[in-house]
Amino acid sequence: MTDGGQGNLWLLPGSHKAMHDPNHDDLRYPYQYPGALEVCAPAGSAILFHNAVWHSSGIFTKPEGCREMLYYAYEHPWMVGSQEHWRYPKDFYNKQLSPAQRKFFHGFVFDPPEQRWG
Repeated sequence: MTDGGQGNLWLLPGSHKAMHDPNHDDLRYPYQYPGALEVCAPAGSAILFHNAVWHSSGIFTKPEGCREMLYYAYEHPWMVGSQEHWRYPKDFYNKQLSPAQRKFFHGFVFDPPEQRWG
């Protein structure tokens, strides 16, 4: 994604200091914010940023190409799991992963007791 408009990562510098959490509309159009940065980088690049910085994918403006990426997030063991974890079926975590593998997911039983994210 060396060119823009391919669903690239957008960052909102300084947003980690905001006095409110972003809502869906805040992250839906990140390019509308003054100072927002679209990350363009060649294949194989590693982009490191603090997860508290508001970030989102941009829009596709080109018909060709696709967006493929791996997203790794470090979380302290005491943190609540990321919402992305909840999108997999419970059986994936509870039956397909070994106990050692489940430790990477904080040993959760993936049956969330409440809807934490809207």
